[in-house]
Amino acid sequence: MRLLIDIGNSNTHIGIATSSEIISKHDIPNTHILPGNTICKLADLIPDNVKIAAICSVCPDVSEFITNYLKSKNVEVHVLKGENQTCLSIEYDNISSIGADRVSNCIALKHIYSYPSMAIGYGTAVTFDILDSSGKFIGGVIAPGIRMLTEALHHKTALLPYIKPEFLDKIIGQNTADAMLIGCTRSIVGLTKEVISIVKKELNAPDLCIVATGGYANIVARLVPEINFVDTKLTLAGLNIFLNSLKSNRLNS
Repeated sequence: MRLLIDIGNSNTHIGIATSSEIISKHDIPNTHILPGNTICKLADLIPDNVKIAAICSVCPDVSEFITNYLKSKNVEVHVLKGENQTCLSIEYDNISSIGADRVSNCIALKHIYSYPSMAIGYGTAVTFDILDSSGKFIGGVIAPGIRMLTEALHHKTALLPYIKPEFLDKIIGQNTADAMLIGCTRSIVGLTKEVISIVKKELNAPDLCIVATGGYANIVARLVPEINFVDTKLTLAGLNIFLNSLKSNRLNS
């Protein structure tokens, strides 16, 4: 058994896997993991027979805590970075500055789906990451996610309320909270359609494969027909491929 851990800005996603499939997935708020919080105990989620783990993280505090915990249990830990993997060719100004979740998404995108292609991650931020026709990662787009938009409206104004991010089907809000939600969610939908359109033109790729992942992927995909696939385990799948590549490299060395 192996452990796949995607540590985001707000939540951590833990997958239990074999070399060929992800058996289960658990989503946990980061605030429930850090020391001093008894809501979530890592020991309750991690089987005793786990021997190896792969981590991608954009939250150093949580990453350090989980890494130290796993090492204390004699689990072999590998932290994915853009510069320490051989699964994906990257063309980027500073490879070490790429979020590890974006790298993992593109590893899975290349090895599971076709290319040219684009992975869209709907988390605290919305990330659009692009593979060209050779399967090379050539960059992307980063924008605020729905939670960031709703929180900005609340914190940067005197009277607009705090609202829980969610997608509404209606178009016109008849109260302030609904008006905020519609504005924020439709901004994400419009952003998604615009980025897809301009990337298709830029790459001259009308059949660009679009794969969405993250907490709001299913809802956005319902409103954006250009999205071809929703894969909520995309990041974990990239980590699994990363682990497999390490094993392959050892055998060939």
